[in-house]
Amino acid sequence: MGQVIFQPRVALSPRVRRNLAAYLFIGPALFLLVLFNIWPALYTAWLSLQDYGILGSNGFVGLRNYVHVIGDGLFWHSLLVTSVYAAGSAALGLAGALGLAVLVTRKLPFMGWFRVLYFVPSVTSLFVNATIFSWMMDYNLGLFNYWLTSLHWQRIPWVQQASWALFSIILVGAWGGVSYNLPIYAAALGSVNRDLYEAAALDGANGWQRFWSITLPAIAPITRYTVILAIIGSFQLIASIDALTGGGPENATAVTIAYIRLQGWEFLHFGYASAVTLFLLVFLLVVTWLQLRSGRE
Repeated sequence: MGQVIFQPRVALSPRVRRNLAAYLFIGPALFLLVLFNIWPALYTAWLSLQDYGILGSNGFVGLRNYVHVIGDGLFWHSLLVTSVYAAGSAALGLAGALGLAVLVTRKLPFMGWFRVLYFVPSVTSLFVNATIFSWMMDYNLGLFNYWLTSLHWQRIPWVQQASWALFSIILVGAWGGVSYNLPIYAAALGSVNRDLYEAAALDGANGWQRFWSITLPAIAPITRYTVILAIIGSFQLIASIDALTGGGPENATAVTIAYIRLQGWEFLHFGYASAVTLFLLVFLLVVTWLQLRSGRE
């Protein structure tokens, strides 16, 4: 008669048993996070220390790629262009979103339709939005220049001239920023205590004074959050550049992400492109830290 052998059960600690369901739920998301975020970041850091080309690594070069980045004038130019774009599009986009949010929260005619229409740019492709603007900004047949000529003004070379190209890109970015941030500001305005407005009105404060002294301080945390997201998003700009200018004219719209793509996928300098990527990451971390610190102060 055969002997039955019982295998001992694996003993799980009470804490693990209590949290087993949570581990099972976060497991797939954690796996995807490691696969698509953490592992590529670590691999990029390794590539940045290599002389890596299309045939593989040509050897470890240490910090040579980073030294090259510091002395690369085209990289610094692209960083300046991206910074100007980030500041301009964030300022215009957030100001426009806040102004329209004030209107949306009021009971005005056709506000229901407007609440549907203002979010359209956020649910359509960035490249599609930029392509539409490229038609509207066409020098000969564009809608903007048609309006200008109907007013007997001169046409503007929106994307054909270096002095106007970056400004045109900023307008496109600000238009998308208004659409994305408007519902955030509308929710923030709805959460402000109405008693504060009534007390200020009794003290004789006008509309602008109530907005400046009550509304802006009350939504300051939301503004800080939207500014950080707007700047980080601005440094990921690529679709509008591809659709409108291609980085020109005269590198006037040559942004950092396009420069990384140029080094990595056209020049096949994968190690150097990785070093530029990490340099940009550190730059954004410093900018975000300064913003958070200024907000606490």
